[in-house]
Amino acid sequence: MIDRLHDSIAPKSKRKARIIHDEALTAPYILAERKELIMEKYKLVSQENEWGCGAACVASLLGISYVEAKKRVERVKGAPIDEGQDKLGLRPGLELHHIVITLRNARVKVIADWYPDLNTIPVGTIACIGNKTNYKDEHYILMTPEGWMDPWYNLDIDNMSAGYRKSFPRGTKLLVALIPVKMLA
Repeated sequence: MIDRLHDSIAPKSKRKARIIHDEALTAPYILAERKELIMEKYKLVSQENEWGCGAACVASLLGISYVEAKKRVERVKGAPIDEGQDKLGLRPGLELHHIVITLRNARVKVIADWYPDLNTIPVGTIACIGNKTNYKDEHYILMTPEGWMDPWYNLDIDNMSAGYRKSFPRGTKLLVALIPVKMLA
């Protein structure tokens, strides 16, 4: 990574921000001099609900608690994460747009790629994976510097715990990847 000062980001306030160039991303991260934006980013976050994998990935990506991420995605969904099959036709869990809007509200821009190359997926990508052997339905995981952060690594419903996977989970298909292209302060 290369750090350098950039004065043209907020000319009215004349504040300086850092542009962090990450070779794995197509665009640089733009961060203000606020440490809370990058504190504990990409940490292990266990999902605390059966359908909470998307919220856990959002929490790890943004460096916030699971509880805060869950509140944010539920606000976007308009219902609790586990709620589904009601008169509105909602499914339990989160759809892609719930995650995309939550990230956009946090000033993170992502693009959806349905055919990404697994060898070039950048850090910060939230992937929707699926197979009927390991997971009941689709599942979200996050690419981190440590590997894939799986918010339900152990698949134990009574004691959900997160873990890092060094490689993409075997036997699963990558359905879509939400790839970060820009993070604005």
